[in-house]
Amino acid sequence: MGHQDILGKTDSEIFNGNGVKEFEGFKRETFMIFVETVYSKTGKKVGINYIGMEVTDQVRKREKMANLGEDNAVLRSVISESIKIHQTEWFLFLLFAEEMMNAKKILAKMSGELRSPLLGIVSMAERFSSITKLDEEQRRLLIEMISSAGLALERINEFLDLSEVVSSRKKHSFQNIFIFLFLKFSLFII
Repeated sequence: MGHQDILGKTDSEIFNGNGVKEFEGFKRETFMIFVETVYSKTGKKVGINYIGMEVTDQVRKREKMANLGEDNAVLRSVISESIKIHQTEWFLFLLFAEEMMNAKKILAKMSGELRSPLLGIVSMAERFSSITKLDEEQRRLLIEMISSAGLALERINEFLDLSEVVSSRKKHSFQNIFIFLFLKFSLFII
């Protein structure tokens, strides 16, 4: 083994087989700094004298840091994926909340646009019945108009009640309302 085979290597790289007993039981890392051949008095090569720096603690720290780096990379990847998932869920939640707000605005607008005219028709018809003398047919038509308008208003109120619609506590059923006939009677009397 020459100088070039030893310099810059660790003891485990140099002594990779059955080696000196001290090295077998002494599991340390050594970085070779200087190597010289040892000669006997007769000039015969008898061994190698080397100077090394013990780097076991540094090697262990480096290995530990490498393992921590790998663990941190995995953890960062998991956290990154988790953040992406939560961002997607948050975006979908915000989108849903925005759609719910738009639905509330539409229902509130519909509420005013439907209830106000209908309340006006019902109150005018009730007032009309109390101040005008009507024959039997007119009274029957007026009562039918008030009844139909009241029923329509009741259904609209049930459907457009925002607190019950939004909280989903209200179960809705659809029924036929003859709104065309109601409007025709309303316009006929007015």
